[in-house]
Amino acid sequence: ATESLFLIPGPGNGTVNLTISWETGSGIGYCTYESSIPSLSSGNSGTDPATSLNIQAATVATGTYELTLKFYKDASSAANSIPLYSCTEYVAVYSELTTNSWTSGTAPHISGTNFSVTEDCVKTFVYRKVYVSASGYPAGEATGTSERPFNTMEAAMARLNEVASSLSSTMAITESNPWELHVIGTITATSIYGNAFIDVPGSIGFLKIVGEGSGATLDADQKGRVLNVQSNANVKIQDITLKNGSTAGDGGGVYVANNASFTVLSGSTITGNTAKDGGGIYADCKSLGINYGSIKGNTANGQGNNVYIKKAQTLSGPSGNGAYFDDSTSSNGKADAVCLNTNSQFARFNNPGSGSTDFQSFIKNSGSIFNTDYAANFYLGNTTDTTEKTWTATRNINPNLELSIICTSTNNNVKATIKPASSFSDQQLVYHNINKELLLKKIILDGNNSVRCITNLNGSLTMQSSTLTKGGGNLTSGAGLFIPGGSATIDANSSITACDNSANSGSKGGGVHIDDGASLTFSGKIYGCAAIKGGGIYLEDGSVTLKDNAVVGKSVTSGYPSESESDANKATNGAGVYVESGTFNMEGNSKVSYNYACIGSTQKQKKGGGIYVKNGTVNIGTSSSHTASVCNNANSSGRSGGGIYIEDGTVNLYGSVKSNNCTGMDLHGGTLNTFDGAEISQNSSNLQASNLYGSGVTIGNSLATLNMNGGSITSNTDYDVDFTMGNFKMSGNSQAGKVCLKTSDVDHSGADPFATIEIKDDLTSSSAATIIPINATGTYADFSYGNYIVLLGSSSLVAANCAKFAVADDADGNKWCVAADGNLCRLLQPDTSAVTITDPAQSWVVTSSNSKEITLKLQNTFNPTFDVTLRNLNKPFESDCSALYIQNNVTSSSLPPLCMGVNLILEGDNT
Repeated sequence: ATESLFLIPGPGNGTVNLTISWETGSGIGYCTYESSIPSLSSGNSGTDPATSLNIQAATVATGTYELTLKFYKDASSAANSIPLYSCTEYVAVYSELTTNSWTSGTAPHISGTNFSVTEDCVKTFVYRKVYVSASGYPAGEATGTSERPFNTMEAAMARLNEVASSLSSTMAITESNPWELHVIGTITATSIYGNAFIDVPGSIGFLKIVGEGSGATLDADQKGRVLNVQSNANVKIQDITLKNGSTAGDGGGVYVANNASFTVLSGSTITGNTAKDGGGIYADCKSLGINYGSIKGNTANGQGNNVYIKKAQTLSGPSGNGAYFDDSTSSNGKADAVCLNTNSQFARFNNPGSGSTDFQSFIKNSGSIFNTDYAANFYLGNTTDTTEKTWTATRNINPNLELSIICTSTNNNVKATIKPASSFSDQQLVYHNINKELLLKKIILDGNNSVRCITNLNGSLTMQSSTLTKGGGNLTSGAGLFIPGGSATIDANSSITACDNSANSGSKGGGVHIDDGASLTFSGKIYGCAAIKGGGIYLEDGSVTLKDNAVVGKSVTSGYPSESESDANKATNGAGVYVESGTFNMEGNSKVSYNYACIGSTQKQKKGGGIYVKNGTVNIGTSSSHTASVCNNANSSGRSGGGIYIEDGTVNLYGSVKSNNCTGMDLHGGTLNTFDGAEISQNSSNLQASNLYGSGVTIGNSLATLNMNGGSITSNTDYDVDFTMGNFKMSGNSQAGKVCLKTSDVDHSGADPFATIEIKDDLTSSSAATIIPINATGTYADFSYGNYIVLLGSSSLVAANCAKFAVADDADGNKWCVAADGNLCRLLQPDTSAVTITDPAQSWVVTSSNSKEITLKLQNTFNPTFDVTLRNLNKPFESDCSALYIQNNVTSSSLPPLCMGVNLILEGDNT
């Protein structure tokens, strides 16, 4: 309709002759009119159905007259239905003229100068788009058009309900072609109609509420909820704010009923609303879509300050870490968003609140809220957080339910912290005891030095980019993590740090305690933790696998920790790891490094700076990977086993034990197996007053076994192997460096044998070891009074491999070697001159390429039988000399001449 006129009519009379038509496909078959022209006050198209209407009047006084036209399906519809189309036109009558055409471009139904209602006119009729504005027109003047909007929501909704009741099918109303409610400015409720400021019944079907221009707002003014979407209704909002809704029920901003649908489109905000559950939105519906907009600043007395989704058969968008739930103002500590929808269950807590414990209570009771067949996600914080927030708990967070829990920080760049309140009354911050999954993502559990961080009694625990810190208190087991059942997997970006229960004299596992067949797969870091046994890890029963670049301690390239080093794990025994039983595996580039056995006052304690093996099995590296290492660990007292102390059990070494103080490994029992690729090197010893300890490996108990199947024990500061008693076996490509073989023989009687090396199989290295014989006084052994066996094994193996062992020179500079029978033997390496050996009390090995003459003189001896071994004499004796003189040279007048026996042995390549 238009009031734009080209001329102001003057006095006189004119004539009206106007034609109104409509297309057959428009669905119109009947038209009525009302006019302010005196002779044409009302009328209709007459014929039913008709396709046009002609309005004629003569002798009409000049002026402007209003003509309202309404178009219906048929005459009967005109009596009880709203029109398919309606418009109001203004007819100008001029003196002596006939008004018989329409002003072009003034309305959708005017084409050129003709009036024709098309199918498109009906489809886009103003009734499909209803406008409402606080400055709109009052009843009787408003048409609901953009030109004449309603001034109350009651009137606008009455119009929508009116048209929807009879025209939905005719208007082809669908989700993509819905009824539209256009809001201009702020519409504030003066009263509530039905269940809300806007109550949308299912009969309306599809409705889109659109804000026109900036600042479009629906304000319920605390008189009730803003929007109620009844069953079978489908409502979308766009570019509009819904605020100040209030109800004692659910859904202060929006309530979406069963079988209803609701979608938040771009530019929309739901804020400042209050309800029991779902301050902003409560949905128990057919479909819910939240992909855009902002839902914040709402309050729930129950849960779900901003959103509470009880059910949505179809759920689009809402995820717990969506920015549309960000809310820096919420302060009651309750869940800001809750979704109970099957496989997308979550609860979002934007802010801790002031002393609120709703977070812990919500998790504890979530088994009665969530569907236990699906995991539930708990998000902490806003996506815009730049600093960590801390949630406190008065009781342990106990997901004691058949439900998998995922607890994660909302912002991927900022972690969320959970710690005990001052009134906390349990031993652990989190207690997981059901056979389901507990996943922590970017979470810090801070025990505040008073409680354990986690007990995982059953089920599986997974940590991703998370931290356990400051677990403590008077705990026996695991200050950081106690796993007496189930399993745990901790990724490379996670850590366990500063967890300490060493004040308890029986404490086990400052960082982690694994028991009862539980398993831990660990790729992160454990550092700065302390206990009496197992500062970093205590394995009582079950298995631990260090993977990738996992570090127990601190990754360093040199040096040892001190007692003041905060990053070092510390304990009395097993500062890094204590293995009571079970299996401890080190794979990839994992390290047990920079740990310090220093707790306690008893010097005989403090063993196993890196690992203490009470029993069980330790695998360092694998047959195909040799980069796992135990390195840079130490014991404060100087006791041995700075790297590894084995009381019992088995250590399989494929990787390395390097750069440890107080020896690399101490075998007080059990078995150390080394394999190809294994390396024990660069370890140093701490020399005690009257005892020597090897810096590579010490073997000092009859129950201990070093079984070298390959690998090397070399380049250690002092002895590579310090062997007093037990078993030492070699085969394959084994190299043992400097091997100290000890005897308790002091009186030189030969009754107390040396510790011996057993040859299990051929040795491939030509330099298997250098033997250093030491007696009980710690000095080089005196062999003048008998033979000493140092190699055992089958006679053929000993004979074939004896030359691969060197023997250190004695204190007098005499040379020694190992004979074919495994005995220590004097070694003669003469030059080109003749050599005389007087009083050969020991057997001899002669090896040279230039020997001329060897004379053995028996003198003042009662041991006239001895061996002479010719080993690898590769050139013949000169032709004019005897090869060997054996001369009885006894001079004592009281002794008769003896018949001396000589065993001549040819060994190796002799010409």
